[in-house]
Amino acid sequence: MPIPIANIAIEFPTNVIKAVRCHSPSTLVDTGRLLLDHYTNPIMIFDLVAFGDIQILAETIETSRFSPFDPPKHPTKGRIVLNVYPVDMYNDRTQFIENNHTDPQTLFLYSYKTNRWEFLDHSTPPPSVWIDLTEWFWDEQANRL
Repeated sequence: MPIPIANIAIEFPTNVIKAVRCHSPSTLVDTGRLLLDHYTNPIMIFDLVAFGDIQILAETIETSRFSPFDPPKHPTKGRIVLNVYPVDMYNDRTQFIENNHTDPQTLFLYSYKTNRWEFLDHSTPPPSVWIDLTEWFWDEQANRL
């Protein structure tokens, strides 16, 4: 069974988007839940994307695994040293979608304009719509009752 792939991205007030791929072996629902529950601080989200592609997304940046190597730790203080690794850059959402439309992946986007997580799932028929992640999880919970 192939590992689900998601893009995790941040959208700046200027509409510029920075994105990395997440190859986490958990389900895409689990990835969305981790983002929603543990990555709510805009600085933490910026740091998450700054480390490059993610092999395993965990509850903290320190326990997540990055590719091709984990973030270096400060030799004496044990803290992560923030070095900016290559990330994908897009001018806006349209370019972000156009450059990721052929992959069977989910796009997760944190917008600094709205301070919320959104996602776009390519498995839905076009035109795909950005969905508020909080509302989607709320609807999913309601449908299970």
